[in-house]
This record gives sequence, structure tokens and C-alpha cells, in this order.
Amino acid sequence: MCDDVVAFAETEDTSSLLQDVLAFLDNCEDASDVGLLPGGSSSPGSTQSFSSGPVKKRYGKEHSAEYDRRRREKKKAEREALRNQVVQYEAQLELLRLQKPGNTQENKKWGWIHAATMEEEKRHKAEELNRQLKGLLFQQLNTAQILRNFIAGQSTLTEHVQSVMGGRAPCPVPMPTGSFAGLGDIAMYLKGVFKHIQASSDYVFASSPLFSEANSSDALMSMCSIKHRDPIAGSCIELLSSTPLDCGYDVAVPMLWEMLLTRQIFGPEAVHYEQKSKHLTANSAEIGYTFSFGAPDEPTALNGVTLMGKFEKEGSALLVWTSMLVQRNGLPSMRSQGWISITRPLKRLHKGTVVRMCSRLSGRHFGVPGGYTDVNITVAKKHQLLVKSRIERAQQRMVDLAELQK
Repeated sequence: MCDDVVAFAETEDTSSLLQDVLAFLDNCEDASDVGLLPGGSSSPGSTQSFSSGPVKKRYGKEHSAEYDRRRREKKKAEREALRNQVVQYEAQLELLRLQKPGNTQENKKWGWIHAATMEEEKRHKAEELNRQLKGLLFQQLNTAQILRNFIAGQSTLTEHVQSVMGGRAPCPVPMPTGSFAGLGDIAMYLKGVFKHIQASSDYVFASSPLFSEANSSDALMSMCSIKHRDPIAGSCIELLSSTPLDCGYDVAVPMLWEMLLTRQIFGPEAVHYEQKSKHLTANSAEIGYTFSFGAPDEPTALNGVTLMGKFEKEGSALLVWTSMLVQRNGLPSMRSQGWISITRPLKRLHKGTVVRMCSRLSGRHFGVPGGYTDVNITVAKKHQLLVKSRIERAQQRMVDLAELQK
């Protein structure tokens, strides 16, 4: 029982000590908030707070009520401060409301600027879109023009093919076989193939696009190509030319016939040329000759015969020739066929003429043996350039002579 009394006393002392500590802390807080009383005297409660015994216990209860009162006053002061802040905020809000009309005018001003900026951006976008649309429209117009040209070209090609198919089919020239002992044998062979060459004239001029272009234009044109399987001569070098002349048709026909007889239009370039025979009529010619070409110290001698014919219709004339050169041992070396058409141009019914010429060369010397044998491309291309330059010189001679005839 003594132990219980001691424990109870300790518990009571501990509680009193705790009350004293709390009172001391409250006094420190009150001193910082309220301060000391005047005259340096403390409150009666503070004097009694250090008393011992039953007085302490009684003071603790009184202090607890005082502490609650101060806390309530503090809370009240905080609420009052909050009310004051609310009043201040309301006053500021009212002030902002009073300033709103002026800001609205300013906002309206900047709103117009913003609207103008937006309209400017829209205008720039519309202009850029218009430029793109114009570009697309231009491309579409170009595409439409290309399509129209293509369709026109297709129709022209169709008409050209129909005219070729509807015309007379080409007549293949028989290849020479065996050997030829002299000029008479050569002439006999050429007379046998001459009718085939004459019959192929319509096909020759209808099958070349160069001549269709020449019909619609008075330009000076020429073309040279290597053909592997020509329906007339087999492998050969083909020469095409169109030459407008300023002289009349009645002057051009005899002029070109004379140039053909004297080898001014087309003929072998020889180191030595000797005419052996010549049979002439008003519309035909047969010329036999020998000539040599190559290096002067080691010339290559050949025998040759050329047949020519002139065929006139109303408003047009056709000159045809064919020739063959034979080596000394009688084996064929070179062959050629040619057609010259003389007509009045469509655009100039009363002045000038148009001369269209086509010729085919074949022979091992040119790299194109004829028939359906293989072509020596290297040799053929070299002679292709040489022959094209010769036909261009022949065109220039035609133009010069036509000027002299005027």
C-alpha cells in the first residue's frame, strides 16, 4: 500500500510539473504578443505561477481558462483580418469593373488590327493558291496541246500508212548472180531490173516521212540512213533529199536531166573516168564506162554501166537511174538505184519547183553487200557520212544552177 501511495504522489507531482511547464510556455508566448505590464510588474497570475502546493493546482485551472480566452481573441483577430482582406479585394474588383469600358475600347482597337492581319494572311494564301492554279492550268494546256499534236501525228501517220498500203507494193530488185564478162552483160542485167525500179517509185516517195514534211514546207532537207532489210535493195545506204528551186518547172526538168547525164547530181568519184559507150534518146540513156578510184599508185579499176529514164506526166516528172560496177574478174562490186521527182509545190502554184530525190547504194565497198547479208556497221557509218556530204553538195549545185537559169 505504501508503494501505491508513493506512485500516486509521483503521478500528482508529474502532473503539477507539466502544468507549470505549460504555464511557462504560455507566459513566454503572451510576453511576445502582449508584452509586460507597466512598471515592470507582471500579472498576478504570473506571480502565482511559481507558487507551490495546492496553489499551483488551482492556478493551473485558472490559467487554462485564460489561455482559451486568448486563443479565442486571437482567432477573432484573424477572422477580422480576413474580413478586411475580403473588403480590400472587393474594392479592387470594383475598381477593375470601373476600368473595363476603357479596356474594351483598347481591345476593340487591337481587335481591328488582328482582323486586318488575318485578312492579309488570307489574301496572301489566296494569291499563292491562284499562282498554283495558274501553273496547273498552264501545264494542262501544254498537255492538251501535246495530245492534240500526238493525235494529229497519229492521223497523219495513219493516212501515210494507208497511202503506202494502198499504193503499189515495192518490187524487189533481183540480186546479180554469176560473173559479167563485159559491159554488154552488165547492161542486159540492168535492163531486166529497170522496170522493177521504175515500178517502185510510188512506194519510195510515199514511205518516207521526209517527203511528207517537204510537201508542207519549202525547206532544204536531206537525210542518210543505213537500212538492213530494205524491200527493194536489201541491206543498203539510203539517201533522201528535198530541194526547193526558184526556177519554173519547164526549166527545172531539162536542167536536172542534163545534170544527171553529166554525173553532177550523183556519180562515182573517180581518179580516172573513161566513157566507153553512150546511147541517148529524148527520154533514156545508157552509158558504159571504166574508172578507177583509191590511191593513185594502186588504183582499183572497175567496169560500169548506168541506165537512165525520164517519165513525164501533167505537172510532174520522174527521173530514174540504176547502175552496177563490176570488178575485172567479172564479180559485182557496187550497185545503186535512184529516183528524182520534180513537182510544183502546193503553196506556190505558179512559181518554183520542188525536187525530191531518193537513192540506194549497196556493195561490199560501202559495208552493205546487198540482199539480206550482214552489214559492216563500222564501214557503213564511214561511207554514210561521206555520201551525205556528196548529196548536200549536189543540192547546192541544183540551187546555184537554178539561180543561173533565172
